Amino acid sequence: MKVGLISNSGLAKDRFLSMLTNGGINIEYIPPPYVNDKVDGFDIIHLFPGYFLLKTSLQIRLKKKRIVNHWIGTDVTSAIKFHKRRLSALLTDKLFKVQLAVSPTLVKELKSIGISAKVLPNVPAIPKEVPINFPTKKRGVMIYLPEDRSDFHRGNIVMRLAALFPSINFHIVANNGDSFEKRENAFFHGWVSDKELEDVWSKVDVLLRIPKHDGLPLMILEALAREKYVIWNYPFEHCYRVKGMKDIVSSLKDALEKSKPNKEARIFVLKNYNPVIIAKEYKKIYKSLLR
Repeated sequence: MKVGLISNSGLAKDRFLSMLTNGGINIEYIPPPYVNDKVDGFDIIHLFPGYFLLKTSLQIRLKKKRIVNHWIGTDVTSAIKFHKRRLSALLTDKLFKVQLAVSPTLVKELKSIGISAKVLPNVPAIPKEVPINFPTKKRGVMIYLPEDRSDFHRGNIVMRLAALFPSINFHIVANNGDSFEKRENAFFHGWVSDKELEDVWSKVDVLLRIPKHDGLPLMILEALAREKYVIWNYPFEHCYRVKGMKDIVSSLKDALEKSKPNKEARIFVLKNYNPVIIAKEYKKIYKSLLR
């Protein structure tokens, strides 16, 4: 059984490949252009995500390939927005043999437009050991704030928080800071390598994530697996759930006063999001398509 992965999701794609490869699945990334003879050697094509690649999906289906479509976040909001014009004709069981989504929230949203999906997340590698550096010497907060989507990830709120907490270091990744006022406690790291990201993790106690829409981002699981405290605007075990600025400030104050790491969070991730176990679930789905 050979699986081909088609994805435009960058780091998430790399983590996904690593998880399945380590789980004993023969999977390869297919770079663009996707169709022609590139898909011929694969039994199954996994689209991650597939909604933004509908034309490609149709071409692959014409080659009689079995397709798995994976919903991960923004693709769901786009589908909801345009479903009357596009989805009713294109997203059918004939096109996608299996539909997956990374979180229960996305499954519920998809159901509202008549799409049935099964929850199956993408999970990161879990570090075998967590360095004993909690609390950090200089309390720190990590924020993912991509340059081209800073409004979507509420960059204005992040900078307000940096002003409200001048003694706390805010470590902002995926952004060079060119669009924001310079502050002594705001460190913009730009796009970072895995090694550089590890260095950022060592400087923070809290992950803050408050986008306008989300699935189940790898960063949430990575933070919890590292025994960090997580502030998120979605409900999730061992996270602070926030709904507005007042909640965010209150939760951040509480998290920064913690004297012990979030050990229960790591136990939860190891039990429920173990990459070895999750990879077995993918293998079951792939095998079922070949029967």
